[in-house]
Amino acid sequence: MDNLTLSWGCCSLDSESKQFKKCNTCVKAFHLECLGTCQSRAGDATGSWICPTCINSNTKTINKDNTPVRFNPNVTIRTQKRQAPNSPPEAVDSEAPITRSDLRVIVEDITERKFETLLVQLTNTLRSIMTSELGTMRNEIKDLRESITFVSDQYEEMIKENKKTSETVRELRSENELMKSTIKDLSFRQNKTHVQIILKYNVSPKRKRRTLQT
Repeated sequence: MDNLTLSWGCCSLDSESKQFKKCNTCVKAFHLECLGTCQSRAGDATGSWICPTCINSNTKTINKDNTPVRFNPNVTIRTQKRQAPNSPPEAVDSEAPITRSDLRVIVEDITERKFETLLVQLTNTLRSIMTSELGTMRNEIKDLRESITFVSDQYEEMIKENKKTSETVRELRSENELMKSTIKDLSFRQNKTHVQIILKYNVSPKRKRRTLQT
């Protein structure tokens, strides 16, 4: 077969001047330079050779069987997508076994729903307790306010009474001073009159007393 009539699996440029290999599976030609050193030396004892494309295709076909895959710690395995809360359950094959990931999703979903229920109950309980306590506190504050108002009114009345008493005491003191002044004046007048009588009648106090007695 001429080089120009070959089906090329690589660049297919300058095909006549370059060495190539032909795949026994897809019957395509590949330049040795395009394949690289490792692929250019590959092949079995009979000289048969399979191109990288066919090798990859065969590998994918083989991996579709039930052969267990070796665990690779560098590969992250995604778990089943978690179902949204309150969403309709997905159709599950009754014959398919429940895996550890499915069981974990179920447990997490049940736990989350239970937690939400407990949270709602706790919120309602706290709201009820706070409402009751606040009502009691309002009543106590109302009673305290009324007591303070009563005491304040009584205090105002006491201040008024004290003011009146102070004014009364002040008036009594003024009257007392006036009475003292009046008594003093009367005493002075009495003594003066007594002296005038003595001088007028020219008698001693003892004689005057006798005269008055007779």
